[in-house]
Amino acid sequence: VVPRQCAMYLARELTDHPLRHIADYFGGRNHSTVVHACNKVRRLLEQDAGLRQQINQARRSLTQN
Repeated sequence: VVPRQCAMYLARELTDHPLRHIADYFGGRNHSTVVHACNKVRRLLEQDAGLRQQINQARRSLTQN
């Protein structure tokens, strides 16, 4: 569950796609699932340095040209 939530969080942070499109991409979920995932990942990032490092690494990897 957490990896999918992190992917939703990154999709929300790195794209301008509406919540509905992100939710559809992840198996037809509801837009509120994306909101919940983003909120949960933000909370986890405050507490978990390891996850914060992984998210930052993924962000750098995704945004490299």
